[in-house]
Amino acid sequence: MSGNRTGSFLHLTMHEDEAFWHMKVTLPDGVITRPWEPPRDVLPGVRRLVRLMIPVQAVRYARAPRAERVLWYPAPPDDQTWVEFTVLHCRQGRPSIRNAQLLGGIWLADGSEALVIGRHSPAEPGSSTVPVADREEALRLLRRPDIGVLLHGADADGCLWFLNVFSTARHLDAG
Repeated sequence: MSGNRTGSFLHLTMHEDEAFWHMKVTLPDGVITRPWEPPRDVLPGVRRLVRLMIPVQAVRYARAPRAERVLWYPAPPDDQTWVEFTVLHCRQGRPSIRNAQLLGGIWLADGSEALVIGRHSPAEPGSSTVPVADREEALRLLRRPDIGVLLHGADADGCLWFLNVFSTARHLDAG
């Protein structure tokens, strides 16, 4: 998966042997490679692999020209609602999807299926602290128009989550 607006790239690999699952993130100054621990089941035979959370401000772009093959998901109705895309790994059949829209899927070599679902999700209130070695250097970099922050973590079940954030100096100076 990649972002054409940011130039960043995320690569997640699921080998048949889970000991070799890994992720790579390509950044302007190099590639980071880390092992990827398979998440625990959220339902029998179903794992949430990745959640992409997108604030409403990031989805109000016009449709790109020549994007007929792109499946467009509707923007949320307000700034307190985000778009969430989740990648599921289904090893024992497809679960019933009730609170999201099935956007697509692909059968894997081992007979399991990877599905992508989309939904509108309430914005997660509160704040998070992102530790940095040099706060002033981090603020200086974030003030550049071509720099953003890719926040990531894991839910309790081991599902990876990502939030791509771009800010302005006005917002950074307030906090």
